[in-house]
Amino acid sequence: MVMLEDFTALSRGRDVPLEGRVDRCPACGRNGVEHAEPDSHFFVHVQTSELLSDGMLTEPRDCCRIVNGGGPLLELSTRNDTLRITEK
Repeated sequence: MVMLEDFTALSRGRDVPLEGRVDRCPACGRNGVEHAEPDSHFFVHVQTSELLSDGMLTEPRDCCRIVNGGGPLLELSTRNDTLRITEK
């Protein structure tokens, strides 16, 4: 059995059991559930869950990867009257 969960249809602040709290995605502005792993940070908007014989498989179907906590990807700075653009 496959179940589709659409977090964009839920109101902000709602607690979803086993997933977390619905909040606004800093990348796109849609509602989603924040997930953080050691090597990535993302907001899941839609996911599927499937009950298998050895456990449950959950896969994001629509999500935004958050880079540097959702802030800008480029940093602009001026030093010695020179404009520098660097990736964060």
